[in-house]
Amino acid sequence: MSEKLNELFSLLEKNLAYSIYSLGILEKYNTNQFNLNYVIGDYPNFGIMISEFTDKNFLLLSGSSLIISQMLENIRLPKKNQLISANSDHIQLLTNKYSLSNLSEQQRMLISKEEFQTYETSSKYQIKKLSYKDHKIIKNFYNNAGHKIDFDPELIEEGAFFGAFYENKLIACVCTHLISKKFKCAAVGNVLTLKEYRKQGLASNLTSLVTKDLLNRNCNYVTLSVNTQNSQALRIYEKLGYKIITKNYEGELINKKDLLIKKIFNELIRGR
Repeated sequence: MSEKLNELFSLLEKNLAYSIYSLGILEKYNTNQFNLNYVIGDYPNFGIMISEFTDKNFLLLSGSSLIISQMLENIRLPKKNQLISANSDHIQLLTNKYSLSNLSEQQRMLISKEEFQTYETSSKYQIKKLSYKDHKIIKNFYNNAGHKIDFDPELIEEGAFFGAFYENKLIACVCTHLISKKFKCAAVGNVLTLKEYRKQGLASNLTSLVTKDLLNRNCNYVTLSVNTQNSQALRIYEKLGYKIITKNYEGELINKKDLLIKKIFNELIRGR
């Protein structure tokens, strides 16, 4: 399997910004922790599908739309999936079998150490790097703001998490989604400032600190995703030196056949 994994790594690495989550999962976890389906050919004629990670169903697609189409026909996925990475061609294929909800177009941005422009500004708030002992504070911060996130607390030490505090209350936070030692890259995410503290430069400040920390940790590249409609965030990241590399789509998928069965069942119940 290790030889095949190296082939997959080689194919995915050709589009690092788009494939970073697939690379991170393949590198960090044993293949028995998720479903891995693939067809290997010369770039770009390949297909890679990763799904059903431990207790959470998700889907990452990479490669040729023709091959992905064949894979979707032959592989039965769970009833419901959280879509993490797919391109526009993949989305067209998925609509044949799935109902898509909360679908968002994301701009995947990338930065190198040479391109990074630090954002320095004074702040009346306490800005600090977070550690493992802060993991409950971080989780509660996002949950209370209505942004439930799943993250490995160990990633706080492996990557970089920075927060802003006001009177010992966490009011803004930026996290590391993943870090790859093999490919010397990382992904930043979960940029959130509480509504009443926005427009004070906290997102810029914290994203700058996380990015700088990761680039100083032997990461050649750092990437992040931002909703295409979020023009303000795009401007913030571009000022730091991030550049748009590719688009990807995120959302939720529900099998249309299962939706139909559920609809018929509900109609039968109501008809009793």
